[in-house]
Amino acid sequence: MKTSTLSLLVGSLVSGLASAQTPVLHFAYNEATGTTTTVNAANSASFSVVNQFNKPERVAGINGNALRLDGFSTWVTGNFTHNFTKQLTVETWVNLESYPSDAETPYANLTPSALISQFSGANGYQLSLNAFGVWAFTVSLNGQIYACQAPKPFPLYEWTHVVAVVNSPGGTLKLYLNGAEVASTAIPVNSDVTEANVPMFVGKSNVDKRDGIFLLNALSAAVDDTKLYAGALSASTIQTNYQQGAATARALGTRSLDVPLSRFANDPNRPLFHALPPANWTNEPHGLVKHNGAYHLFYQRTPNGPFKTLMHWGHTVSRDLVNWYHAKDALWPTLEWSATNGYDMKGIWSGDVVMDGNKAYAFYTNVNHGGSYNPGIALAISDDAKLENWRKSGPVISKENVNDLRDPFVWKDGSTWRMLIGAALNGYGGLAYYTSTDLVNWTYQPTFSTVPYSQMDIGSAIWEMPVFESLGGGKYALVVNPIGGNVGKYGPTNYTRAVYWTGTFQNGQFTPDYAQPKFLDVIHGHLSPTTERDYKNQLVGIGIVDERRSSQAQLDAGWCHLFTLPRVWYLRPDGKTLGQKPLPDQANLRKPDTYQKYTDRTVTGTSALANTRGKQLEIIAYVDTNTTATKYGLNFRISTNRNELTGLYYDVQQQKIVLDKTASTTASNDEEKVVLQGSYDVTAFGKPHKFHIFLDGSIMDVFINDAAAFSNRFYPTMASSEGVELVAQGGPVTFRSVESWGMKRAVPDTTNGAPRPDYWRYDFETGGLQNLTTTGTAFTVADLTTDNSWGWGGPFQQQGIRHLWGFKDGGDAQTGELKTPNFVLGGDGKVSLLLGGGNDLANLYVALVRASDGVVLTKATGQNDEAYQRVVLDGSGHIGTTCYLKMVDNATGGFGHLNIDDIVIPVRVAVTGVTLDKQSLTLPAGDKATLYATVQAPNATNPALTWQSSNTAVATVDASGNVTATAAGSTTIKVTTQQGNFTAQCTLTVTAAMPTTYRKYTFEQISFDDLIVTGQAFSLGDIATETGWGWGGPFNQQGLRHLWGFKDGGDTQTGELKTPNFVLGGDGKITFLLGGGKDLNNLYVALVRASDNAVLMKVTALNDEGYAPKLLDASAYIGTSCYLKIVDNATGGFGHLNIDNIVIPIRDGGTSGQTTSPGIIMSTDERGAVIRAYPNPIREQFTLALGGFADEEVTVEIIDLNGRTVDLRSFRAVPTYQYATKGMMQSGQLYVVKVSGKTRVMTTKIAVE
Repeated sequence: MKTSTLSLLVGSLVSGLASAQTPVLHFAYNEATGTTTTVNAANSASFSVVNQFNKPERVAGINGNALRLDGFSTWVTGNFTHNFTKQLTVETWVNLESYPSDAETPYANLTPSALISQFSGANGYQLSLNAFGVWAFTVSLNGQIYACQAPKPFPLYEWTHVVAVVNSPGGTLKLYLNGAEVASTAIPVNSDVTEANVPMFVGKSNVDKRDGIFLLNALSAAVDDTKLYAGALSASTIQTNYQQGAATARALGTRSLDVPLSRFANDPNRPLFHALPPANWTNEPHGLVKHNGAYHLFYQRTPNGPFKTLMHWGHTVSRDLVNWYHAKDALWPTLEWSATNGYDMKGIWSGDVVMDGNKAYAFYTNVNHGGSYNPGIALAISDDAKLENWRKSGPVISKENVNDLRDPFVWKDGSTWRMLIGAALNGYGGLAYYTSTDLVNWTYQPTFSTVPYSQMDIGSAIWEMPVFESLGGGKYALVVNPIGGNVGKYGPTNYTRAVYWTGTFQNGQFTPDYAQPKFLDVIHGHLSPTTERDYKNQLVGIGIVDERRSSQAQLDAGWCHLFTLPRVWYLRPDGKTLGQKPLPDQANLRKPDTYQKYTDRTVTGTSALANTRGKQLEIIAYVDTNTTATKYGLNFRISTNRNELTGLYYDVQQQKIVLDKTASTTASNDEEKVVLQGSYDVTAFGKPHKFHIFLDGSIMDVFINDAAAFSNRFYPTMASSEGVELVAQGGPVTFRSVESWGMKRAVPDTTNGAPRPDYWRYDFETGGLQNLTTTGTAFTVADLTTDNSWGWGGPFQQQGIRHLWGFKDGGDAQTGELKTPNFVLGGDGKVSLLLGGGNDLANLYVALVRASDGVVLTKATGQNDEAYQRVVLDGSGHIGTTCYLKMVDNATGGFGHLNIDDIVIPVRVAVTGVTLDKQSLTLPAGDKATLYATVQAPNATNPALTWQSSNTAVATVDASGNVTATAAGSTTIKVTTQQGNFTAQCTLTVTAAMPTTYRKYTFEQISFDDLIVTGQAFSLGDIATETGWGWGGPFNQQGLRHLWGFKDGGDTQTGELKTPNFVLGGDGKITFLLGGGKDLNNLYVALVRASDNAVLMKVTALNDEGYAPKLLDASAYIGTSCYLKIVDNATGGFGHLNIDNIVIPIRDGGTSGQTTSPGIIMSTDERGAVIRAYPNPIREQFTLALGGFADEEVTVEIIDLNGRTVDLRSFRAVPTYQYATKGMMQSGQLYVVKVSGKTRVMTTKIAVE
């Protein structure tokens, strides 16, 4: 009987444990894309998957498929109840693209989203996440709310395992991240979970935040293996569950966040070859910059839906400005001042990016909810090879001397950096102008333009997105975008659009050629271009073309706004007009098999181009302008019943370009179904003879004479709206040549930056034989012609206007050759050209020739027909071979000539070498550094590199040149080009590890600690607890106390604060909060080299009492003995500095003989975040924060300065450990706390009062 009872007890216990480990709800999400339900594997019940496209997406997950949440319309919901009583575990994998959106509101008013939510009032549970990444688990126990909040923001762009455990028998509520406990909260012992009688949601909260028709607070993420347990999972089980998926999580990376092409596959208005974000909302592109052989375009973005709020900086990358792939967002709103406040918490607005050496400096407009630097211009810095990782450095310019400001543009002029910022002045728009020598400290300049802004403005309230570029020949262009006032999106007085002035720039001032600006585009629609010189030194601009349809249409589409095709900017011959033409590389997207050509078509009324149809088209039409017609142009996107069509024509009498959109769509949500027209400067651009049109879904880019341009939106909806026709009114017009191509997809570019072919093109449109070598007389410039026929027949069917007609000059009697330079054959190896003339493969041919030995690899001849036919020389078996193309005419009889046009050669732009920025480098073990490789020929087809360390036991190097020193010794870091096998190397010496500690000055103890004080500007009387300064606020200090230089003595006192000497360690980045006056000569914080007192770098405040985070990036001086000094030599208005929370990384033991003060907190982790002892100084006990150690056994040893161990104990690491020290340590002494775990040893220092 006893044995039976024991067996039952054991069996019951085992059964209970097994039940606790078995989920009562489990979503595996392994259904196919399009399935609108997901199954609870625990009981086979179906839950709804909501998605506005009725096509929920499944992507690669941790175990099979995962569910892709789109940020605004996708979530799981259904009724679910279970009597959890005293224990509950929530577990899921999630890959988060961004934090959920919310209204642009102060922190206290946020409405968080949730990974999992069944919550209402004071009942239920929720794993919540807010717009700043703050996440917590909230649960109702016995009708009372308890919450456990994680100490750090939730990870982005990686698969993450998250678990919340309610264990009321143990009295704990815990959070786990990737197998490690990160937070714990005490709860009443044996309390019961109070569930809510509401539906459960995965991917959003039970409480919605809306802005009109838009749901803001849903999640953009991939989610997998969502589970609920009616028990408390143990720490070891959680660790096991994480480890089972960890390898897959690392392998997947961000791939699960890629927006499937199927999402917009049926959207006729979604462009395919224009740059635009993968989904949701965008605004102005900015910060177009080239770096490491690629172009990086940053842009305003809301990643969670087709609406504007809490803007990010998106990031897209291209190697050719044509094909783009998406990178992770560069910047987003954060809380830098406190746990609830930040200088850019309302959004990351537009700005600019410049390169200085291998560092990228991003200047952006920061906005918050009042107080200092609202708006301001803030700085972020990246030394990442791919510009994916950025470190914010705080505001560098405050709003001064203007009423409002936004959108900095930065350029270098000699040794001076210059910045223009769009500004609101006294009732009109204008610019704020600054200069700098270090990109950190900026000086206001009162005058940029010699013409007053009041005379330049067009009736706006503010100018946005300024651009200032050299056009060559001593001429410059200033481009701005006036808004507000009498300027509006739909006019009617002035439309929102880019305007410009040309002029000269001398001694830091711009002199416009005219006071009132010219329109950048003939017709409005495109605005806010960003510019960069490409690797061919062409000035290229890309702007935004915003929506012209309703908010409901944008919501239904799931995306909003896009960018223009890249345009090449240049100065027209009149010296006062900006010309724009398409980037030649755009032709790389043509589909060769769709090519159509129409010649010498005389039109009265309309004439259909029967074989030209599509939603993605390029059209080039050449017009004979010797006509009596009053209007001529094209209609396009014509439906078969003609209910939809868009008209484009030139009004000869009015000298206007007209865009007729009155019938462009049958949809009711188009907000601009009108006739638009713009004045056309015939003198500057010439009478329109060339229309170059790109059509892509809902956008058109139009170029006229390769000089004037505009982009606009339209929304055809009918499947048959694909037709094109020529138009003439008031008389006949001859279209000499019309060509068209279908266009390939360019976005997203799934090659993710892989090498792409460049192309050599010979189309003879310039009227010369540039870059070709001639021998003999068969091929000369005189053979270039615009003839469409040969007199006794025709047409030639040439591409464009000009072509090479071998018979034109000299007939058939002449002989000779035409030869290209050598090239490396690339792409698919297929050389394409138009070929006509005689048929004689021995004496009349075009040949692909191997350069090394002159062997003809393949060749083709004509067909005894003057008309052109497309010929392909298939060199696919010789890709990577150095070749040349030669055209040979050795025939002298009838048809003894060749006609040639439109030669297209896929080439590899050859790498000619590689260099490193350092040839030698010394690092202590444990430190990291980045080596920068420069590939000779930055636009090389294949600039890919491989990195190698000759001794990986000493140091390793990753694929981006990031070096990690691991042990003392030496090694050679070598970089090799994949093409050409060129190499460069750096000798790396690794010294013994030098642990980094952090010296902090927080003023919380009403003490200067070991700071040396001279003069009266800084005294203990300046240490303040005030949160505002009486006439404004808040300060936004860290903690309670800070040093307000004005508090005791005002502005009249002078003096200095100075640290003891230290050896700079860690990453060399010194951070602090700084406010007060702006005077770099008399009010500043400086890093000084101790050996010669040379100021290495310094920074001043911004004439604002409020604090701005500051960073002195002294990474170049790591290992140098330095000191920090705070100087106040100013006595006038704002003649003081405010400072708080100084953090200096120093090498342990590197205090240059100085004794560390008891008031200084030290820690071995970056910024003191991993292990920390507090309060410090201590009395009889302290708290030891062990965030750097997971659920593992640790040993803690307390050591005095003589090396004697005063306490030694071991225990399993918890986030915070309460340490009682009564009787162990002596008052006034300093001790080292050493924590040893499985894989790391870390130290911090404490002092005893």
